[in-house]
This record gives sequence, structure tokens and C-alpha cells, in this order.
Amino acid sequence: MKITIDFDDKNLTQLLKAVHFGSWMKNATKTGEEVDTDMEEFEQYVLGCAFNAGEKTRIKVLPEGGYELTEEFDGLLYEQIQEYDEDIFWELLVDRLAQRDYWQKNPAKAKAAADESEKAVSERLTAVDREKEKYDKEFEDLGVERLRIVR
Repeated sequence: MKITIDFDDKNLTQLLKAVHFGSWMKNATKTGEEVDTDMEEFEQYVLGCAFNAGEKTRIKVLPEGGYELTEEFDGLLYEQIQEYDEDIFWELLVDRLAQRDYWQKNPAKAKAAADESEKAVSERLTAVDREKEKYDKEFEDLGVERLRIVR
């Protein structure tokens, strides 16, 4: 199938961001055989199409062949990735700690969790949210200063 799409500068920027973020999400933590080579090939395809269509300010050709984002454009996207990483780290940490605390306080409910009614699920989510609020406040006020491993 062949599709032709005309991009203005704003939409091309969004396409480049989407492809870069998608490739990063898929492969940033992967090594060796875990890397999704189809994603890497797709990113190269999009960058190549954009470069060959005249986009030379955000994409460059590598000496060994292939394409990559320019340092300036990649730097802007890296800042957004760092912001995302920071946000998601705290959200996941708070969520996991709140879930842990809820189940520790309510061990009997763990056995019945598979058969929970809508009301029970709602009550559990409300209770977990209360636990999250405690951690949100703690981390907002003190970061990880009082976070310890207890043995």
C-alpha cells in the first residue's frame, strides 16, 4: 500500500516527535536481541523520507549511512523524555507503595479480590487513593529523605 501525506512544518515536527518517542519507549531499556529492530527500521524509514523530502534542519545523515536527529532537536526531545521519566517514576513509586500498604492492611481482601463487586472495587480504589495521598505529600515535602529499607 502506498500513502502520500503532505506535512506542514508543525505536523512534521509532531511526526518526528512521535516516531522518536515511540522508538525510545520501545527500545530505551533493551539490549542485544531484545531490541525491536522493526521499530528501528521504521524510524530510519521515516527520517529518511523526511530528509529526502527536504528536512535538513532536524535530521542529518550519518557518515556510516542512516539518519538521526540533529543534536539540537534531539536535545529538546531528550528534555521531554527526562521530564516524562521523572513524572512516571514518582507516579509508579507512589502507586506501588500505596497498593502494597493497602493489601498489607487488608490481607483478607486479597483472597476475594478476583470476585469483587463494583462497590468493593470502588471502595478499594478510594482506600488506595488515600494511601497515595500520604506518599504524594511525603515525597513532595521531603523527597526520599525518610525512605528506608526495613529488615
